[in-house]
Amino acid sequence: MGRERREPFVVRDSSRQRRARGDDPASGRQAVSHTATVSGSPAPKRRDAGKTPDLLISVEEGTVKQSEGAKLTVTSTAFEHQGWMPACCTCDGENVSPHLAWDGAPESTRSFVVWMEDRDVPAPSLRLFTWVHWLVYDIPAEVKALPGALPKTAVLDNGAKQGVTSFRRPGYGGPCPPLGTHSYTFIVYALDTVLGLEPARASSRSIRQAMQGHVLAEGVLVGRYNRRRRATD
Repeated sequence: MGRERREPFVVRDSSRQRRARGDDPASGRQAVSHTATVSGSPAPKRRDAGKTPDLLISVEEGTVKQSEGAKLTVTSTAFEHQGWMPACCTCDGENVSPHLAWDGAPESTRSFVVWMEDRDVPAPSLRLFTWVHWLVYDIPAEVKALPGALPKTAVLDNGAKQGVTSFRRPGYGGPCPPLGTHSYTFIVYALDTVLGLEPARASSRSIRQAMQGHVLAEGVLVGRYNRRRRATD
């Protein structure tokens, strides 16, 4: 994996990092919170917040928090929630995308977004806090699943588009953790709009910005992978 400089969804700063920036309470300046709220708690105010509310990511699940609290049910035939991902979906196998399905979207849904990321790769000195493995957006509202082993093309047969990931290319890039067990969060968002971004230029940042204020519901599926565990099975 390369190193990418990008703005994170969630940043958990240590007290040492806060003191280094000079925004630790002990320094006399009030820190700006980079973390989102856990479900049920009020959203933090950001200094750069405008009229359109920011997407707020849950520390526990990585889901966008909306006032309606609508939830999608996300499943896969490849693995269970919090289960081990098969090697075929990783760098140790064919590196193909897993089957993914969702249910429970509001009737007003116009499109879906699928987002997969690894948050177990923090390198604060490089501003690397998450690694985005997969971005699929403008999935038509009538589509309720993505089959496994999707082609790594910018536009899919069903009209959906694949954004540029942390691998700097469109399409799925599977787990390949250098050390230990990593958790991979698959998030499905139901939107009240179609983003309409150009696939060749749609990054995680541009997709996130375009989604602001348009999320109707979301759901999460988490898979885990450990290369040493696979080697000893």
